[in-house]
Amino acid sequence: MKPVTVVPKVTNIDKLLHAGAYFGLAVLWLLFYFINKKITVKKSTQLKTYLIIALILIGYGIVIEVMQGSLTIYRQPDGWDVLANTIGVLSGCLCFALFFKKFKALNTQY
Repeated sequence: MKPVTVVPKVTNIDKLLHAGAYFGLAVLWLLFYFINKKITVKKSTQLKTYLIIALILIGYGIVIEVMQGSLTIYRQPDGWDVLANTIGVLSGCLCFALFFKKFKALNTQY
């Protein structure tokens, strides 16, 4: 469905929203994985998990951008959106890694 009005110029706040959304996705995916994990894993496996989740989310962002350029006639792919998504994912992974012990406290049994 074609939108009624199209804003001709989007400000840079759009990039901040992209980064924030992908920051949240990264933190939620990591939180879900590490809370539902039943066994303790080595640090090298944790690093591998961070990398896999980050690559999946970055790939997802790229696929969405390509699809919006190829499947619609009124939207265009934007490399800056991909960069903002990537920055959001990487900062989400970094933030989670820095505060992982605090997040572990959420895995308490009631």
